[in-house]
Amino acid sequence: MAGGGFGRARKKTRDREVENSVDNLDDNQNEDNSDSDQLSQTDVDLKLEKGNLNFEECALNQIEFKGVELIGANFCNCSMNEVLFEDTDLSNANFSESSMTKVIFRDVELQKASFSDSDQNRVEFSDVSLKSTDFTESSFKSCVFNDVDLKQSKFISTDCDDLKFTDCDLAKTDFSDAALKNINFSDVAFSKTSFVDADISNMSIENSEGALVTDDGEVDCEDFSE
Repeated sequence: MAGGGFGRARKKTRDREVENSVDNLDDNQNEDNSDSDQLSQTDVDLKLEKGNLNFEECALNQIEFKGVELIGANFCNCSMNEVLFEDTDLSNANFSESSMTKVIFRDVELQKASFSDSDQNRVEFSDVSLKSTDFTESSFKSCVFNDVDLKQSKFISTDCDDLKFTDCDLAKTDFSDAALKNINFSDVAFSKTSFVDADISNMSIENSEGALVTDDGEVDCEDFSE
């Protein structure tokens, strides 16, 4: 009986060793997969040379996209830090569920792109077309929109803090059900811009024109009060 018990104990020990080896192998594979998601500038350039526009779940750090066509590119669930998009066509691109920090979009076409459920921190849009772009349920912190066409774009149910809109077209832009805190609109054109059911705190409008749609109906931006 004692010998049989000792044999079973040795078998359990071997089983645990095998399980530990498998666990270690899985951990190493996960680390390798994580490393493979981190793309260098060379990796990005090679993908673009091959016409591969799928960057889903990639980590992009200090990457530049200049003078390239990225129509319909997939950046879903990406992590971006200090990325520059310049002189680039990103129409219909997908940035949904992405996390962005210090990302710059300059002289870019982003019509009908999707940024839904994204997290944007210190992101800058300058001289950009964002017409009919979807930002639904996204989070913004300290972001800038300068000389941007935002006609018919959706900021529905967004969480926005410290945003600046300068020289923008906001015709039929939808901020309904959004949380808007510390927002500045300067030299902006409103037209049926919706703030219905929005939670507004410290929002300023300067040198702008046009009508807003609020819970109380349509009002001129000069007559708007929180």
